Amino acid sequence: MSEPNSAAHHPDGAVSSGKRERFRIILVSGAILLVLAAAAAFLRLHRLAEIPPGIIFDEGAHGVDAVQVLQGKHAVFFPANSGREGLIVYAIALVHFFLGPSILALRLTTALSSAAAVLVLFWTGHVFFGTDEHTDSPRHWRGIFIGGVGAALLAISLNHIVLGRVAYRANFLIVLLPLCLALLWRGWRRRSWMMIALAGLCAGIMQYTYIPARLLPVLLLFFGLTYLFPVKDNAMRRLREAWRRAFLFAAVYAVAAAPILIYFARHPEHLFDRISQVTLFSQANTLGGPLGTLLQNAWDHILVFGFHGDPNWIHNYESRPMLSLWEAPFFWLGLGLLVWRWRTHATARLLILWLGIMLLPALLARNPYPYVPNTLRMMGAAPAVYILIGFAAWEVFQLLKRRVPVVTPALILLVPTVILAQGILSYRTYFEKYEHWARSSEHFRGQWSDAALELSDISPTDGRVYLILSENRFAHYGFDYIYGGDAPVHIVNHRGPGMPYEAGTSRQTLFMLASEEELATIALLDWDDKLGWNDEEEREMIDLLGRYGRYAGSQQFSSFQIHAFSDLSLQLPWRFYEQLERLHVSYDADISLLGHAIGQDAEQMSSQDAISLDERRPLWVGLSWQTDLSVDADFKISLRLYDAAGAYRHNKDRILRNLNGDTTAGWTPGQPVETLFFLDIPPELPPGEYELRLVVYNAETLTPTVEIDVWEPEFVLARLRLGEGR
Repeated sequence: MSEPNSAAHHPDGAVSSGKRERFRIILVSGAILLVLAAAAAFLRLHRLAEIPPGIIFDEGAHGVDAVQVLQGKHAVFFPANSGREGLIVYAIALVHFFLGPSILALRLTTALSSAAAVLVLFWTGHVFFGTDEHTDSPRHWRGIFIGGVGAALLAISLNHIVLGRVAYRANFLIVLLPLCLALLWRGWRRRSWMMIALAGLCAGIMQYTYIPARLLPVLLLFFGLTYLFPVKDNAMRRLREAWRRAFLFAAVYAVAAAPILIYFARHPEHLFDRISQVTLFSQANTLGGPLGTLLQNAWDHILVFGFHGDPNWIHNYESRPMLSLWEAPFFWLGLGLLVWRWRTHATARLLILWLGIMLLPALLARNPYPYVPNTLRMMGAAPAVYILIGFAAWEVFQLLKRRVPVVTPALILLVPTVILAQGILSYRTYFEKYEHWARSSEHFRGQWSDAALELSDISPTDGRVYLILSENRFAHYGFDYIYGGDAPVHIVNHRGPGMPYEAGTSRQTLFMLASEEELATIALLDWDDKLGWNDEEEREMIDLLGRYGRYAGSQQFSSFQIHAFSDLSLQLPWRFYEQLERLHVSYDADISLLGHAIGQDAEQMSSQDAISLDERRPLWVGLSWQTDLSVDADFKISLRLYDAAGAYRHNKDRILRNLNGDTTAGWTPGQPVETLFFLDIPPELPPGEYELRLVVYNAETLTPTVEIDVWEPEFVLARLRLGEGR
């Protein structure tokens, strides 16, 4: 009888079968890693310097700090702009050293980190599920499946593609956290001192990434306690066995994190600076009390898992959920299965604690509506989310394999097919739809980086100063990082978020420039695609520059123009008008008009005769005021045009502010105050005679104040004449 051809009955056959199995595992794992690396790298690096266009505030601030690091200003924590841990700054500085200032230099390291997180997640899934917890027997295919599915879904996640292509600190957290936990898990079970030490090193480095990394000790503490409660007979033995490994991990962690821990010990205010701004326990962020806000916040973030996503377009596209319609059921199933196995499986306890604790930064912070939920603050929990999906998919696969074995080949093909289809959809959504939105949006401020590059290439001119007006005090960081020209640039935030324009800031800006620079030419940057100033502040600035300088021409660039004014005379002390026509108009609200001056450009005109106007230029009106007593109210003025028949034709209203920006309630009684206003002449006004009248009224109640002894609210400042040649 011939020998049976069975590995089970022949030692050599068993060895040969084992080798073939190991070869298959290595081959499949290698193929998966290769595909994952290619997909993750492509989706995060393809056209990285172009999409998204421009530089957002966080990226620009990181870049400015990176330049300072290269200039020798080193730190482990950078407290400006709400504070940032140092790893991202030094990473950008390294790339900047080789590539110079560029969008690619800002984003390359974080994009590579986001791609590396995919590969780390594959290994983490295999570490957690590639070995049976109770018997220590290998279960390689389970680990490969769970790690592969989880990593693939992270690689093609639209939400994480968007986040991974922006220079966010969280992109370092998402790779270091799973790496730390996987090293610690494997090192602990195998009693490998090297792996435990590496885990401690990862944990220490994490403290230089992103605020949620501070919760890692809490996560590990609670996970360790799950081995002790309820108290078991072998609890003390477990403690005696574990303390040496725990000490090694903690010691390496403490050494690696020591610089930033010492910094926070010396500067405790910086430890909670950003947290205090966004915490839901802040009165500014609460919605009917902390508990109600927490419950609302929890609900908003639960919806991320399949129902409603982050509405912030810098984080996401069209508020899409983080999980798709088919991913969400597997996530919730996986979470339910892990809760069921909480007592018997350490992996279940670790993953649930990982998910819950790393969701706390999002749950305990509250953004102004509608920027809720915030998936950036959930980044630490994202690896656990995708491992849960892979775990649930494996359990479903095993159930169907046992119940309906004939569908096994179809299921094996279905999983990569669905993932591939979702990856193609994510690619098209990002590189077509999202790109189109980003290029038309002001969120990434592409004009600012374009302007910085183009102005850097202009040959320096003696005495030239660039002046840029900004509506957002954060917009200019990208410009500051990219700009490498020799000419000074002054970026002035003339309007706070959601605040209307107020007259007077242009004069303050020119005062500032006159005191800081030896001016020959001011070049005003105009974001409009045509000559002209539709924005109120730009129009007032151009009128002022025309009054005190000579227009020297405009230069067109890709998305902006430069309007130059030379022969400027801005020496302090500085007044807009040559002389003041004295008046004394006393109002019954304890405010008086002491005088006025009227003109166009450099020419001041007498109000004694009818003033002939060039309707193409605005009329400037200088007014001198005085409050007689301490005035509690703020006042506004209305400059009004009436035609010869007494019919109202046009007006312009502005709040009264002195040169420091103080409203009338803040003026010093008895101290003269100068104000300046511009009045555009509407092109539709017909030629003829007009009266310019002044009305002063309470800014809150809108009630006019009247002239004492006259008891009328309107005062005639001048008579105007529009020519017949219109």
